[in-house]
Amino acid sequence: METPAVVAIAAGAFLAGWILRGRGRTDEAPLPPPAPIDPKAIELARSVLPIEGKIGAIKAYREATGCGLRDAKLAVDTIDDR
Repeated sequence: METPAVVAIAAGAFLAGWILRGRGRTDEAPLPPPAPIDPKAIELARSVLPIEGKIGAIKAYREATGCGLRDAKLAVDTIDDR
């Protein structure tokens, strides 16, 4: 097969996939706002952070509050910013 033909087939396959995947769809629901930060749980995460690192702090925050991964990560990220 000639090189230009291979390039044309690859470009066509890429464009077909891009179009069929639904780029630019706006019918998806937006994410809910993050949960409020629990002061007691953030202090627990702050004490765990130097010992177990960021992942350990996120786990501790999640266990203390029962929140999801996204909310726990956002809360622990506020510790690093201070």
